[in-house]
Amino acid sequence: MQRGHLLSSQESRHWTDWVIWMKLLMTLTINLISVMHHSVIPGGPLMFKNLNFGIDLDSRIAMVGPNGIGKSTILKLIAGELQPTSGTVFRSAKVRIAVFSQHHVDGLDLSSNPLLYMMRCFPGVPEQKLRAHLGSFGVTGNLALQPMYTLSGGQKSRVAFAKITFKKPHIILLDEPSNHLDLDAVEALIQGLVLFQGGILMVSHDEHLISGSVDELWVVSQGRVTPFHGSFMDYKKILQSS
Repeated sequence: MQRGHLLSSQESRHWTDWVIWMKLLMTLTINLISVMHHSVIPGGPLMFKNLNFGIDLDSRIAMVGPNGIGKSTILKLIAGELQPTSGTVFRSAKVRIAVFSQHHVDGLDLSSNPLLYMMRCFPGVPEQKLRAHLGSFGVTGNLALQPMYTLSGGQKSRVAFAKITFKKPHIILLDEPSNHLDLDAVEALIQGLVLFQGGILMVSHDEHLISGSVDELWVVSQGRVTPFHGSFMDYKKILQSS
């Protein structure tokens, strides 16, 4: 912002919203979510033992490991969809968690348009505010009024991501979000994650998505979650050599 620039009423409201949002972020606890001393048996055999980790606003993490090892189970544990047999999942009373998966793209109402879809999801919110939010993800002008079935995969992905981020979540959990997405949609998802100001924990095997949106890997193996000190390419090399 240039010194001496006078804010319009709309700019002033956006600036006030941003200040309030930043103050909220600064008052949140360091670890928004902590998982401590966990054993997880979601109706079956013991899957994990002695899980200890935390997630905060700066977390940008991808969990990797073989299929069926329990990565999605950990996301459900964090989201509160599953309960452990022992231990504690602490979630800050102020934390807002959003979950994004391919189902959010598939679940779009194709007979609607992006603006109307958002208005139905968030009744009572001013149209201009919804337009502005869609615009921040590249769904601008006439594009916001086009029938959903005419949009590309990437544009639909932008609409779905705009929907889950409208309530300003602090943490986004993503479960194999790039499955069945075309390259354009994956690129749109990466751009959305880069713009997102909060914590990210994803389960994915997509090297392009991981490399473009996170900066830390956790390996899920043998009932444990372990930080991996290296890139996804380094992780793949270890798998190939073992």
